[in-house]
Amino acid sequence: EKLGGKGQIAILHGPNGISAEILRREGYANILKDYPDILNDNAPTCNWSREEAMSTTENLIQANPDLAAIVAQNDEMAMGALTAVKDAGALGKILVGGIDAIADACAAVKSGELDCTVFQDAVGQAKGSVDVMLKLIAGEEAGDMDIPFILVTQENVDQYIK
Repeated sequence: EKLGGKGQIAILHGPNGISAEILRREGYANILKDYPDILNDNAPTCNWSREEAMSTTENLIQANPDLAAIVAQNDEMAMGALTAVKDAGALGKILVGGIDAIADACAAVKSGELDCTVFQDAVGQAKGSVDVMLKLIAGEEAGDMDIPFILVTQENVDQYIK
């Protein structure tokens, strides 16, 4: 939405084959189907690493002057990408977002440097898992467990700062 439905993005991936990477990749692909003018020609693997993401983003910025956004599959990579964007003088020109709502990312969202992060409710996931297990033990049908992810922006970041 911040891109107005068009532009060149890069998605920084965690290690290939890990469930979080696979599911996040599939989620991005599902969303991007609705935005045919958002181009994602790069899918570098940065292994959840801040340092790898910083180096990769430096290269992406040099190779692609039209880069509009970096979407990182976790906040460590988002923070590395953010450092590269700031070093390139592109803060405000290249959007950066991550996932996990770690303390560094929430502070960067609050300061206006990181555009967003996503909170995944670990407590809710644990409680939901126990609820499913108890239903299965009782011989009941458990159904799907859906713990929603929450977009963290400047408007709501104070709820996620620890």
